[in-house]
Amino acid sequence: MAQEKSKDKINKLQGLMEGLQKAVEEYGEAMSVLGKELHDTRANCAEAQQAARLKTTELEANSHVSKSLQEQLSELATERAAVEQRLQVKTAEVVCLHDKATASAQQSHDLKTRTPG
Repeated sequence: MAQEKSKDKINKLQGLMEGLQKAVEEYGEAMSVLGKELHDTRANCAEAQQAARLKTTELEANSHVSKSLQEQLSELATERAAVEQRLQVKTAEVVCLHDKATASAQQSHDLKTRTPG
C-alpha cells in the first residue's frame, strides 16, 4: 500500500512536471512572439521618427522659401511703387512739355495769321 501511494505520488509528480514543462514551453513561445512584436514595433517607430524628421526638414525648408519669397515680394512692391512714382513724374513732365509745345504752336499760328503776308 505504501508502494502504491508512492507510485501515485510519483505519477502525480510526473504529471505536474509534464504540465510545468508544457507551461515553460508555452511561456518561451509567448516570449518569442512578444520579442518579435517588440522588434517590429521598434522598427516601425524608427521609420516613423525618420519620416517625421524628413517632414520637419521639408516644412522648415518650405518655411525658409516662403519667407524668402515674401521678402522678394516686398522688395518688388517697393520697387514698383518707386517706378510708378517716377512714371507719374515723367508723365507730368511730358504733359507739361506737350502743353508748352501746343502753346508754342498756337502762338506761332497766331503770329502767322496776324502778320500780313
